[in-house]
Amino acid sequence: MISTVTTSTVTTITSVVATSSLAADLALVVVLLFFVLLVQREIVGSASSGRWQTMTRGLNIGLIPIGLAFLMIAGARLIHVLR
Repeated sequence: MISTVTTSTVTTITSVVATSSLAADLALVVVLLFFVLLVQREIVGSASSGRWQTMTRGLNIGLIPIGLAFLMIAGARLIHVLR
């Protein structure tokens, strides 16, 4: 009985550590992707051609969910720091 509880406890702690590392890596990817898309949108948005304006609208479609994820990550980090 004790070995079962110990095994499950170690497994849970290990999975939490692995998940927090995965979450940090995912947060880094989201932040980098957000900044890359913002820079790309600004570069493409400076062109006056209709084709480039269409691409700018397409980049906006990708920026909205990534921006929301960025805001959630920043908010979670801020709450974590303030506690």
